[in-house]
Amino acid sequence: MKDSENTELSDLADKVGSQLGTIDSKVNDMRKQVENDPETVGDKLLKVAIPAVSALIASQLFKIFWNKTTGNSKDDVDDSQQGIFMTILFAGLSAALSSAVSQFSGIGSTTYVKHRQKKRSTR
Repeated sequence: MKDSENTELSDLADKVGSQLGTIDSKVNDMRKQVENDPETVGDKLLKVAIPAVSALIASQLFKIFWNKTTGNSKDDVDDSQQGIFMTILFAGLSAALSSAVSQFSGIGSTTYVKHRQKKRSTR
């Protein structure tokens, strides 16, 4: 090998080494963040599951209420008989209710998780 090829390989090795060092430091920083995270897996699941389940329940209860008040059958086959306005009204109201319930239960679940974290840290 020529000296110029050795110099190029040496420069390339130095460049790769410095890039690997940068990656290593970023991985170490990310590991520290994960280790210092006060939330457990259960806490994270609660913060996701409670708003999702509560929105699902609220939308199903609204659907039952809607069907009883409009006189629809329990299945969705009668949508064409309702008319486009009633279908759009149902979709809008259902989405608004589900969104509101999801937002409020998300706030509640976050507060509950913070309470659990505070309780764990005082032990």
